[in-house]
Amino acid sequence: MASVWAPILNELVAKLKAELKVPLMADVATFTQGVKAVEELGFELVSTTLSGYTKETFNNGHADFQLVEQLFRRFAVPIICQGRLRNPEDVTRAFNCGAYTVLVGAAITGIDWLVRKYVAATPQGWANWQQ
Repeated sequence: MASVWAPILNELVAKLKAELKVPLMADVATFTQGVKAVEELGFELVSTTLSGYTKETFNNGHADFQLVEQLFRRFAVPIICQGRLRNPEDVTRAFNCGAYTVLVGAAITGIDWLVRKYVAATPQGWANWQQ
């Protein structure tokens, strides 16, 4: 079933491409969304930003390397791996899966997230932190 928003989205993307004359990037959660973004709407870059944050993909806990690889194998557009890259090994793995580039966020800027990881690793753990 086609979305009632499809005609509006198609028109919006076409207008943005015509007026801005810059590559457009689609943020997707699934391979199907990536196919639609590139093949139907004409996006020139695809990012895995939404993977892990939707009902279909929620809480997988790690970067979606499988999605990066699927998109890379299907398209000749740059694939950006974004979301839940936790360490340098994840970055290497993303590039090995075909990522054009990566975007690391909380692993660098999320000091509160990092502190919780270290506290949870202590013998007393999070229970004493909250007291």
